[in-house]
Amino acid sequence: MNLIFVTGMGRSGTSAMTRVLSLCGAALPERILRPSKANPLGYFEPEVSLKRNDAFLRSIGSAYHDPSLRVVEEAAKASRRKQVFEAHIRAFIGDLPQADSAVIKDPRISGLPEIWFDVAAQMGHAIRVVQIFRHPDEVAASLAQRYSLSAGFSQALWLKYNLLPERASRHLPRLFVSYDQLLGNWEQVIRRCQDQLGIALRLDAESRAAVSGFLSSELRHQVSSAMAAPADGSPLQWLRRSYSALLQASLDAPIDIACLDRIYEEYAAAERWFRAPLLEYQQRFPQAPAAADDASAATSSAD
Repeated sequence: MNLIFVTGMGRSGTSAMTRVLSLCGAALPERILRPSKANPLGYFEPEVSLKRNDAFLRSIGSAYHDPSLRVVEEAAKASRRKQVFEAHIRAFIGDLPQADSAVIKDPRISGLPEIWFDVAAQMGHAIRVVQIFRHPDEVAASLAQRYSLSAGFSQALWLKYNLLPERASRHLPRLFVSYDQLLGNWEQVIRRCQDQLGIALRLDAESRAAVSGFLSSELRHQVSSAMAAPADGSPLQWLRRSYSALLQASLDAPIDIACLDRIYEEYAAAERWFRAPLLEYQQRFPQAPAAADDASAATSSAD
């Protein structure tokens, strides 16, 4: 069976890409997450994988909103908890509907791609990857509205959840798709999936009508222009260079692997340096007042 993994940062069109693939013939897992106000048309994420991924992340002291790369280090270890997690993945994949192709989307997989890809390959499945990405400023604006996350926090997450699946999928058939491409010409995106990934998908009257009834640009609430050039030495250069490399790949040009490797190494070195003192602070001063409390106190004093 072809297993199509839709990867990328949340709020980048991963849900829309997954649903379009399913409407064109790829089977969805059972028991998917229900729609919500934040995503009224649905997430198309299986509840089982969400719970299993979250449990593994907690077991290694991480979480989906952790911008660090500690998950990469822990996932490389041969531990008992990793073995248990791999067994859960095998059970999940084994329960997928019988079909020529199935599509799996869970944003947490983009932080754990090597484990998922390795288990799927060991089970004899043909792995295909569709990585969809969106302008970092648009993702940051969406996360600010939904979670009140700062731009810097969102940018770190954007780097992590785009860099990791790109690195892990280099040996696999894959396709890079921008959110703009999906909204602007979804049929062309499906044809690229057919041609470049060797996936049999439908583009008949029924699927066209279904996708047309689902996909709507009216749900896009953030639109950004080209990224301005950041100052020399600014971490924002990582975003600009990564986004440019992904855009190039989405036009079916060779992706700049060397550039992305440099960005990954620089980001990994920087976040690892800050991770240790931050963890020490949290462990040594667990009762320290939260920043929000400090801000509230300062406001009261000023009044």
